[in-house]
Amino acid sequence: MLISSYLVALLLTILIEVFVALIFGYKCKKEILSVILLNLITQPVLNYFLLINSYFSLVSVSIQFILLLEIIVILVEWQLLVWTLQRKPKSLFVLSLVMNLASLTIGLSLFT
Repeated sequence: MLISSYLVALLLTILIEVFVALIFGYKCKKEILSVILLNLITQPVLNYFLLINSYFSLVSVSIQFILLLEIIVILVEWQLLVWTLQRKPKSLFVLSLVMNLASLTIGLSLFT
């Protein structure tokens, strides 16, 4: 994947996840900024890991592998949301889950 593709994927992920956060009622500057910054951390790390994996052929990439990585991202983003927003963990877990499922679904449909 070219650098421009990574940037498009990052921008698309941020747009989708911010949109989901807005639907869930997270509208203040701190909430939206948190969602953006979380994605600026997790999405490049995930893609870097996939790039390294592709280069060294460490693990066979399957849908199960992608789902495992996505579960890890959901859990990391959830804990970072709890830390940054200081809200009920259960509601932030649902937010993290829906944001990531939406961006994964749309991303897979566009990039595969």
